[in-house]
Amino acid sequence: MTVDKKEVVILPKWLVLGLMPTIIGAITAYGVYTATGAVVQTKIQQHAEEINKLQETKIDRNEFNLILKQLDAIQRKLDEKK
Repeated sequence: MTVDKKEVVILPKWLVLGLMPTIIGAITAYGVYTATGAVVQTKIQQHAEEINKLQETKIDRNEFNLILKQLDAIQRKLDEKK
């Protein structure tokens, strides 16, 4: 002879009212923390890409001085024509 008993756990109302806001707050905080981390990671990646682009377009000092001399020569010629 077997007797089937259903085991039921009853939580007091005050415990449920205390735990639910805490659990919801924890889940919300975790979501905000995760989203903030994702935003920061995206910004880091964008800045790294921008730095790489700037380094690719960077010229050395000799090239800069050559361009500066050419621009100065052009400016002098324009000043002479005035």
